[in-house]
Amino acid sequence: MNHKERRRPRLIRANSHLRNKWLATVSILIFISVLLLWSLSSTPDYLVKLFIENDSKSAFSLLIVIYSLISIQAILLINAGMEVIQAARKVQQSGHFPAPDMHVVCDTWLVSGSRAMFISYLLTAAAILLFICSGSVSYYFHNLVLQLLGPGS
Repeated sequence: MNHKERRRPRLIRANSHLRNKWLATVSILIFISVLLLWSLSSTPDYLVKLFIENDSKSAFSLLIVIYSLISIQAILLINAGMEVIQAARKVQQSGHFPAPDMHVVCDTWLVSGSRAMFISYLLTAAAILLFICSGSVSYYFHNLVLQLLGPGS
């Protein structure tokens, strides 16, 4: 073995199960986000009409659907953030990315040292961003529903 062959980084192969899991999670999050944002243009007028006409059963059913979608989205974002933060901790503890017992979504070269620490900091920032998004999505849609209930009540 010559010097170049020993120093060549190791390639970690992708795990298809992990890739499918993340693809499903991201697809569901995008679908729910698009559905909620698309419904924003028609939902406020519809809800106001329902409350003015005193058809509270239909309005209540629509609110249940909206809150259910928001809850699912918040839970998925929190779950994704927790998995990303666990990955960041494994990288910080081992000093390598990916960590020795870590699965990856796509083929990845093994990185160590300061580059691995930088990746762990990026993963931590991404996890914090996912947590913030979870809270802000819930807060935004909750306030929207409260605004909708104000004029019609």
